[in-house]
Amino acid sequence: MMNLGPRPTFGDSATSLEAHLFDTTGNFYGVHVRIDFVRRLRETRKFASAEQLSKQLRHDESEARSALTLLQLPGNLKG
Repeated sequence: MMNLGPRPTFGDSATSLEAHLFDTTGNFYGVHVRIDFVRRLRETRKFASAEQLSKQLRHDESEARSALTLLQLPGNLKG
């Protein structure tokens, strides 16, 4: 799951890419990795608090995991 764009909840307007690798541990700073876009989950928006953003991210995680699971079905992008 990743965010490409600003982080308005924290007052950051710079474009950046943040990626969360599910069920993975390790330090990937400075390592080349391949990241593929599978599905857009929602638009970027500012949340009233970090707690509200965290709640939304839990929902986003569920949606992202579902999108990745569907990828493996026959007839989908890589299935």
